[in-house]
Amino acid sequence: MTDSFAPYFAHIHPAGYRKTAPASNDTFNHRYLIKLSDASWLEIPLCALPGDQQAIALLMSNQCPLSVTEHLSGLIAEKAAMFQPESIVAIPTMGLEYGSRVAAKLRMEHYVAMGFSHKFWYDEHLKEAVVSSTSPDQRKFLYLDPALLNRVQGKRVVIVDDVINTGASMLAATRLLRRAGAEVAGIVVALTEGYAWRETLSDISIMMPDKVSAAGHIPLFMKKGSAWVAQPDT
Repeated sequence: MTDSFAPYFAHIHPAGYRKTAPASNDTFNHRYLIKLSDASWLEIPLCALPGDQQAIALLMSNQCPLSVTEHLSGLIAEKAAMFQPESIVAIPTMGLEYGSRVAAKLRMEHYVAMGFSHKFWYDEHLKEAVVSSTSPDQRKFLYLDPALLNRVQGKRVVIVDDVINTGASMLAATRLLRRAGAEVAGIVVALTEGYAWRETLSDISIMMPDKVSAAGHIPLFMKKGSAWVAQPDT
């Protein structure tokens, strides 16, 4: 673990900081720059995965500077507004960092926070199994608090999260919300990572991947010498 990774470094650079996005054959050592939808740049660390042959660009939303979270929340809110939502739903854990901020920017009184912990008053009908890409050996359940059912039932909702990669959590959230009577009008994330999520969301409908909007995109990375390079087609 390098010093550049340890503090979960994240920084927003203004528009014009760099003229072009990184090329597909560029190599990287510790950090990666992402061009965002407002032409600003997000810089985050690269984190090697077990085996040290692959890496990800890590946005640790609950540990990065609040100014970064606030900036990304503004971009998410702009994109969410395009779907004309009646309610904002956030996926745990990192999506909760954006849910309340996005709802406030859209002048909503509240939002819906899904959860992974079961409360004694929960309804077994309002849960969905999910396998996280960061915890593949742990089978978890995503829950919708029945006390919040009136905030989604019969409503146009937008789901927000920090990053979508495999799409497993988003698939579970979408299925759960639809079962609760919500119309999932759109999905908005800070970053899309690779494109595996498109196939996953296609299990719901062929049109569902096209409902995903993001402030930026990150590829997956593979080892090249002592550095990292973006994996093809990610």
